[in-house]
Amino acid sequence: MAHVLFTDLVGYSLLPMDRQKEYLGELQRIVQGSPRFQAAEAAGEIISLPTGDGMALAFFGDPTAAAQCALEVAASLKSRPHLQLRMGIHSGPVYRVADVNANANVAGGGINMAQRVMDCGDAGHILVSKTMADVLLQFSQWAPYLADLGECTVKHGVTVRIFCLATAEVGNVERPRKLRAAEPTAKPRLLLAGALALAAVAVTAGALWLGRGGAGSRSGDRASIVVLPFVDNSPGKNQEYFSDGLTEELLNALARIPGLRVTGRTSSFQFKGKTEDYGEIGRKLSVANILEGSVGQQGNRTKVTARLIQASDGFQIWSATFDREVDNIFAVQEQIASAVAGALKVRLLAGKNTGPAARSTNAEAYKAYLMGRYFRRQRDKQNLEKAAAYFDDAIRLDPGYAPAWAELSFTRTSQETLRYVPAEEGNRKAEEAVQRALALDPNLAQAHVALGSIQMTRRWDWAGANASFQRARELEPGNAEAIRGAASLANNLGHLDEAVALGRRAIEIDPLDSVTYNNLGIVLYRAGRPEEAVAEFRRALEITPERERTHSMIGRVYLVQSRPQEALAEMLLEKRPAFRLFGLGLAYHALGRKQESDASLAELIQKFPTGYPYQIAELYAFRGENEKAFEWLERAYAEPDPGLREMKAEPLLNSLRRDPRYTALLKKIGLAM
Repeated sequence: MAHVLFTDLVGYSLLPMDRQKEYLGELQRIVQGSPRFQAAEAAGEIISLPTGDGMALAFFGDPTAAAQCALEVAASLKSRPHLQLRMGIHSGPVYRVADVNANANVAGGGINMAQRVMDCGDAGHILVSKTMADVLLQFSQWAPYLADLGECTVKHGVTVRIFCLATAEVGNVERPRKLRAAEPTAKPRLLLAGALALAAVAVTAGALWLGRGGAGSRSGDRASIVVLPFVDNSPGKNQEYFSDGLTEELLNALARIPGLRVTGRTSSFQFKGKTEDYGEIGRKLSVANILEGSVGQQGNRTKVTARLIQASDGFQIWSATFDREVDNIFAVQEQIASAVAGALKVRLLAGKNTGPAARSTNAEAYKAYLMGRYFRRQRDKQNLEKAAAYFDDAIRLDPGYAPAWAELSFTRTSQETLRYVPAEEGNRKAEEAVQRALALDPNLAQAHVALGSIQMTRRWDWAGANASFQRARELEPGNAEAIRGAASLANNLGHLDEAVALGRRAIEIDPLDSVTYNNLGIVLYRAGRPEEAVAEFRRALEITPERERTHSMIGRVYLVQSRPQEALAEMLLEKRPAFRLFGLGLAYHALGRKQESDASLAELIQKFPTGYPYQIAELYAFRGENEKAFEWLERAYAEPDPGLREMKAEPLLNSLRRDPRYTALLKKIGLAM
């Protein structure tokens, strides 16, 4: 693997030959004078190639070296405006080879992809592939300088997702001409990324004309809207955490309004960085109206623009621009939101209660809160740690800010569920945070969802979980997480018809959320509806091809249908290592390949001695080894393993159902037959 910087002098071929040589020599001297280039050369970690009108640099050491070198070169070019350079960066396979003269050279797909990324840009652009951006974003200092530009079609129709790398001093923050040319010419949709007072402004826009409907909406469902992530027009393009967080605030505010169907966060953010036709967005989400906008900051002023679009024909129904001081960010949001709430009440819902008011805090606490939510969505170990740290900062700055406590609880639960922290520690911290949130604000829907999740997965307090999810849905009827929680609870209790209905309702709210389709597939599998289950699992994978556990669930469906060879094929595609071993043990047993099933089971136990006792019990039960199955079920109870809550309707445990120990265990966790 290498980190490749590909450069190109724009307009080089139009220059006289003497100028071509002069300019290229000048560029070479600038690159060779770069501190990052010199350090890599001294360490033997770089190979450079001439490319005719530029050069390619393959760095083999520091993963940030190519980006650092690009910024250094761009800084040197500021005093040389005659050198118009564009750059592309990609991390990919590159091989050291020798050319016909035995000189060091390189080859491989990483070089080609870096050139294709560069080809998407104009003079001054430093463009970065998603692969490279993912590497850079592991280092916190790079996040403010990367902006997601969406997808670009390059040679042979290949589509690449690109990011713009720019600082306040260097880089071209303009949208590349190639991307602008690909956008719809009639009423183009603003790109996405975020805005400050925006979250509230968007409500204003949506308030005035939601009753009009359009072809994009379902029949009779005119009071429906999607809020697209707002465009960050700040000079540094470095306010993504703000834009994302405030878009979510807007979604939450709208979800509190009875009678208004608001598309969920996951589906809304599927369109981030994309330029899709309004009508297509309306059809995909079954909404009549689309709210979009942008925000730009200069000094202590923020300029916010919002637009309401009719999905059926792209007609701009309403737009407004707000230019405000933002010493207190939250105050700006509150100021606009209060005006909007009145408009919603008068024009849309004729006096219905618009739900709880937004919670206020100080500006610094709010910024820390939004940063925490931004990182919580990433869900890997490092980003969850960052999220917890930011929520702790928000709480330190304002101990009475209930939403920060609720989000901290979700973060602690995720850390425990994903085995990043010990179960006892994660559970204790999650519960402490959610209880604090509810003590501060008993009407905070997200806090009730967080408590319901803990009650369901850790306490096995089914009545308590039901009360929590119900209360969350009363406070915010359109809260997708509350509906998903209620669906999971119904599934655990064996109320499968109710779980299916709730799952379909969750899809109506968030139709592009792969989690919702996956959860519905699980319910249908347990309800004995295998064809429908597979269809939902396939939809989940269409949205998120890298989803974990979904391939293993399809494999389970095939096993109950006596299709073991197809089950094996799915298990081999499973992304999560523990579930891959678990699935292989099932499939090999069904195929009569005992030795391979034994090996998979042994490896599962050896590599994952804790965290998966329920899955090990399922595997033993499927193999007919009931004594071992009950031994591991008791371990699951003692741990406790959240998977145990699924045992009431799980087909893999069918061999245990007539054993009194099975009924006794159900009673212990409150799930008596």
